[in-house]
Amino acid sequence: MKMYIIDAENRTFREAENTGLESLQGVVDGHIETAFNFPNDDCVYVNEEGLYQGYQFGFMIKGAHQPFMGNGVVVGSNPRTGDDADVKMSLPELQAQVTFLSLQDMRRMYGVGALNYKKIIATKTNKKIKKTLKKKKA
Repeated sequence: MKMYIIDAENRTFREAENTGLESLQGVVDGHIETAFNFPNDDCVYVNEEGLYQGYQFGFMIKGAHQPFMGNGVVVGSNPRTGDDADVKMSLPELQAQVTFLSLQDMRRMYGVGALNYKKIIATKTNKKIKKTLKKKKA
């Protein structure tokens, strides 16, 4: 099945063959997590622990609730079965919706200078993680 790779480290996109879970995990360098669903049923997978891997690169998708650290992969999906399918959007359509980010870009977006980005993202996007960080700090 056709998929697109969002190579945030090299700030490039490319088409590739989705041969199953291992190919998706190879792209994101770990366990996958659905990060964003497009209206056409295409979805973006990222490393489920991407915020904690220390990546210096990431990307933002127009309409997404947060930026994503690390690389991503876009696949199509069958809404009736939930199975992966060929990606439906064109590569230029994807490129128009993605903005690549460095760690410095992320810090500027959240206006926090030199603070630890793990804490920034956690406190901005997940109250449960925010509480955990406070407990560890205490």
